[in-house]
Amino acid sequence: MCLIIKKGQKFRKTRKDIIVYKHVYLVGNIIYSSYQNRRVGMIDNLPIHLTLDVEEVTIQMNEDTWEILLGFHSFINLSDCVHRAKYLDEIVIECVIPKGSWVIEGIFGIFDESSKSIVSTEIIYNKIVERYDREDN
Repeated sequence: MCLIIKKGQKFRKTRKDIIVYKHVYLVGNIIYSSYQNRRVGMIDNLPIHLTLDVEEVTIQMNEDTWEILLGFHSFINLSDCVHRAKYLDEIVIECVIPKGSWVIEGIFGIFDESSKSIVSTEIIYNKIVERYDREDN
């Protein structure tokens, strides 16, 4: 997943918890991040709390926009996440970006300006809210 932000846009610290959504896939009972194919943890161990240092967030700077490549990417609206999960036969997990995390908001990819997304330095995978994966997982 790639977050597009305006050139010069800055991270801010959250003042309260933020509910967001991620689509992921399962291999057995192991959760994997869709776009980076990174192991998140065991589905039986929800909630799962992950953190990054803000210095680890990777930004690619282009002429007019910047792209956030590394960080915890998620959707602000459930409907945007469901749309992607259905297409990819995945599951949707409700997550929380905890108060005090560093975040930056933008849009998902360069072709879909309607999908509001966010990148954070901290995220808690809470619970499955929708399933579109095959039942054999």
